[in-house]
Amino acid sequence: MGQLWASSHWHLPLWACQATLLHILVCHLFASNKFIHMTVKHSPSTAQNGCSGKDPATVSAAPTNRFTFCTANLLLAPECVVRFNNNRFVYTRGPEVARRLLWQKPLPDNALGVAAEQHVSVLFPEVDFFCLQEVWERVWALVLAKELQQRYPHYLYDIGEHKLNVNGCMGASGLFFASKYPIVGATFETFKCRKGWARCISYGVLCVKVDVGSPGEQRVGYVANLHTQAYQDRDPIIYEEVRQAQQVLERFCTDSAEPGDRVVFRVMCGDFNYDNISPGDAMNQNHPLFGEFEDFCRVGPGEDKPWTVGTEMRQVMIFDERLNSPGSFRRILTDDVERRRFLLDADVESQTLELARAPPPLDSEGRLRASPGGGRRRIDHILHARQPEVRVCNYTFVAALSGLSDHIPVCMTVETA
Repeated sequence: MGQLWASSHWHLPLWACQATLLHILVCHLFASNKFIHMTVKHSPSTAQNGCSGKDPATVSAAPTNRFTFCTANLLLAPECVVRFNNNRFVYTRGPEVARRLLWQKPLPDNALGVAAEQHVSVLFPEVDFFCLQEVWERVWALVLAKELQQRYPHYLYDIGEHKLNVNGCMGASGLFFASKYPIVGATFETFKCRKGWARCISYGVLCVKVDVGSPGEQRVGYVANLHTQAYQDRDPIIYEEVRQAQQVLERFCTDSAEPGDRVVFRVMCGDFNYDNISPGDAMNQNHPLFGEFEDFCRVGPGEDKPWTVGTEMRQVMIFDERLNSPGSFRRILTDDVERRRFLLDADVESQTLELARAPPPLDSEGRLRASPGGGRRRIDHILHARQPEVRVCNYTFVAALSGLSDHIPVCMTVETA
């Protein structure tokens, strides 16, 4: 038995090395698709049991001039990565995340306000497009699609470039896109400006063209979903990645345009990994992107509207029992003092791994007090192109994934002419 164990013990690393080398060889020599495009179709009998009473692949035919977008970082990854980020067991957390994405309610008639309480909700609005990050494995993309399929028939997942000179044939982008409306075109491009460990991941931008018109119309929209590198210290990596994302979207809009297309919206969203208040993010706050796109939460560079809250959790607080209830977490998000206990402050000088270990800041008397940027590090953004016929009619920070992710989902609804 001892000899058999020893033999297996010494051969396992060899097989692992051989499998890794074979994977790299196959990825490097053979071209592969940058994403999987899936449309879920049901038989009439199955569709009648769904929430809409009709085939999900046809629900997008209903004309509307309101569209709701959601961006959320879910951290659905191998368990070792999840534990490194101090999050909960992924095999119980993943299915629950999928279920809670459907905790939705219609918007009230007057959905905008001036207080945080009016912009923080336990439930999602009725989302049309989910732009998700850190869905790292195909199995979790399929778990999400299985849960969402009755309302969202159109998907893009398993997104990335697997080449030796791009990501070392290692990590994909983690991006995921779900839509109520048909996807008529898409492209993905890996960011060129990355450093360190990020060179092993296909961080990039996914650009999607969707058909939002009734039959016979050519009303289309464009959505970009991106995830920039974190912990880049003081290097201008995010600035360059955002510039590349803007260029990729502009090029995609031009290349995919058809005669007669009426573009009703262009939206960029995702985990940008910088906020609009921290002094260390000043370069990104003055990005040329904001000449073309509007961030509804911004007053200007370095200043957010007073009702905004942060979206990046303190990882050391993820297991706090107060996060077990989305209702309790909503109250925390609207409290200027308690929010600092669970969310990072917008006072970052340099993005390093110390942010992941940052405890709640106490004063000299050991007390937690309110501050102007307290709990307001807002790194998850939804931007819309500056078009006079597009009006934002709702912007919501959602507490539904309390205790399940280290980010706060963000939703925005626009009304088009």
